[in-house]
Amino acid sequence: IWEAISGISQAKGVSIGFNPNTKLVPDSLALKKNIFQRDFSFKGGYFALVALVDSMSRTQGIGKLSSLRISIPKETKTEGELELKLIMMGIKK
Repeated sequence: IWEAISGISQAKGVSIGFNPNTKLVPDSLALKKNIFQRDFSFKGGYFALVALVDSMSRTQGIGKLSSLRISIPKETKTEGELELKLIMMGIKK
């Protein structure tokens, strides 16, 4: 999943960060059904982030978009840079 998502982000000109979700205790039903959740963060321009989300929603085998939030980062190095927080969910095979 990481390779596919990082490849898409690189193609769209967006920087990527991985946020391991270690704070939450997994749901026992999710564990039983082999459901996984991965959190990612991206930084880039608005249109690049929208193109990224569109490409990810069309990509098979990486899970489904569960939640996303676009905001202005607290520390902005580049004018017009936004931050996208994204949660992917899927079923382990």
